Amino acid sequence: MRKEDKAIDVEANFYACIATLDSLVRFFEEGKIDPAIYKRQLQSLFRDIFKFQNMLREKGIDVQSFIERERLKEQFPLAIQRLEAPPLEGKGPTEILESPIAVAFKAAEIVADLITIIDAAKLETIANAKMLVPLLEDALILLEAFPGLDKDYWVLKSMRKWRDYLSNLPPDKVLPPDEVKKLEFEAVRWLNDFRGRLKTLK
Repeated sequence: MRKEDKAIDVEANFYACIATLDSLVRFFEEGKIDPAIYKRQLQSLFRDIFKFQNMLREKGIDVQSFIERERLKEQFPLAIQRLEAPPLEGKGPTEILESPIAVAFKAAEIVADLITIIDAAKLETIANAKMLVPLLEDALILLEAFPGLDKDYWVLKSMRKWRDYLSNLPPDKVLPPDEVKKLEFEAVRWLNDFRGRLKTLK
């Protein structure tokens, strides 16, 4: 019974993290949370989510089956959308990110950074250089130090170009809709590629 009880506790903690993530995303979309605070809370939640989903696997519980059984996609769609790789060029979402234990927390921070950039770009009426440049710089620092990634990794090059471009704009200048759409699209590509590379790391 003790092992079963612990499994139930892990499931409850994982469920609570998903519910909290959904609320956090909704508050950000409604403009109730500053991007820097949003990013920090995302990082913390992703670390906990990665930890609990690994604990679920260790107890023989399939994470995807748990999500389907508890109807988490229906209850917390905003959270699940950010745990899954975003659709790109007509492709559907992939499974929730799996990362090696040794790099899981670092991966959580990078994923949270990239998701923050994507979500910030969606706020077209307030997306400016002052908001976006610090997010890009933080993500670059983490990616540059992440084990197993080449110095010439195309994502790093693309992110640096965007950072340099935005850094030369007036800080309070709101980007034109076509520019933020381009940034959102590129950030989705960055996130999808990073998640894909994580699956190959040992």
